[in-house]
Amino acid sequence: MSVRLNPIFDKTKLDEKEGMSVEDQTVLKIVPSGFLKQDAGHRIAPLPFKPYKPFLENSKQIAHHRTKSFDMNLGWNSERRTHVVDKVAKNSRLVLEAFQSDDLAIKLKDLDLGLADLPIQMSLGLSWDTELDEFTFRVFSDNKPFIRRGVLSTVNTLYDPIGFATPVIIKGKLVMRQMLSSSSTYHWDDPFPESLNQQWELSVPSLSQLEHLPTPRKYNGPSFTSSVK
Repeated sequence: MSVRLNPIFDKTKLDEKEGMSVEDQTVLKIVPSGFLKQDAGHRIAPLPFKPYKPFLENSKQIAHHRTKSFDMNLGWNSERRTHVVDKVAKNSRLVLEAFQSDDLAIKLKDLDLGLADLPIQMSLGLSWDTELDEFTFRVFSDNKPFIRRGVLSTVNTLYDPIGFATPVIIKGKLVMRQMLSSSSTYHWDDPFPESLNQQWELSVPSLSQLEHLPTPRKYNGPSFTSSVK
């Protein structure tokens, strides 16, 4: 009897290995035949993983219909319209012409969209040249005193949440760190030592040059068709 039961309780190296679920087995069957690579380099996959392909309606027509219905709804509800449509500014003249003048940004209301250049708009704190579709920097050239308050004001004048101007701003911040890490304690209106003034004066002109450094708003990588393997 013991001879017959021993093989039942013997362990093998595969005993602790988890078996594949039914879903995992289904995916492994679909991947070899369902995932395809087109001539242009695009890869297509059967989503969702079903034995049949669901019918997908024309999304362009659906989007146009819903947009039209949404616009009509805003026309009936003036309060909601003021909440949704507020200071519209786009870099496409065709898009701007589709809006009523009351819905446009103040600088665009009385502008001849067919002839005049589009002005620079403020978008989330950034200066946006809508004509060239580029971000620009507005630098205030006021000469600040060489004190803690003045240096901080100069360095923090530029609003750069994405970090475009970091290579330039970092110079001023390094000077600021060197000043504050010294053994002396500087209050807001205490002058910094002249030994650091020359280093600071060399970094300030770089800030004003940022006005001539436009940054494209759109980041377009190479398309699949133009990529070379």
